[in-house]
Amino acid sequence: MDLIKRLAVLSLILILPAIAYSQDTAKIKVSLTKRANPDEPGLTAKQAIDQLGKDVYVRDTIFNYKIVSKGYRIFYVGNRDTSKSLHIIIKNSEIQIEPPRWLMSFGSFSGEIILYEGQPSIIITDYRQLATRIQL
Repeated sequence: MDLIKRLAVLSLILILPAIAYSQDTAKIKVSLTKRANPDEPGLTAKQAIDQLGKDVYVRDTIFNYKIVSKGYRIFYVGNRDTSKSLHIIIKNSEIQIEPPRWLMSFGSFSGEIILYEGQPSIIITDYRQLATRIQL
């Protein structure tokens, strides 16, 4: 009888932490649902171009780039043809990014759509404009 009690206690010691872990994992998944959502609705570059004068959140592919100087870099987003793409102009030498690493990747940008040198553009002056938005 004593052996059965010991086996029962040992079984509980092994099983209860596993149950608690699975419940904690489920709670974490539920608490993060719709919080850190990389699929937050954003506009494509093509959609954003039509939003002149409005603050937008753009999620699209970076097809090309140009380095004018350390504090002035341009990403061409949404179209291989630079004359038809949305220009993301980074005007801050403190923003340390390497444009070649971003080439053909999916970027997230926020800011006001303006005409800059005749092209629809977003001027980036702060790191936060380059971040993925989190849906709360």
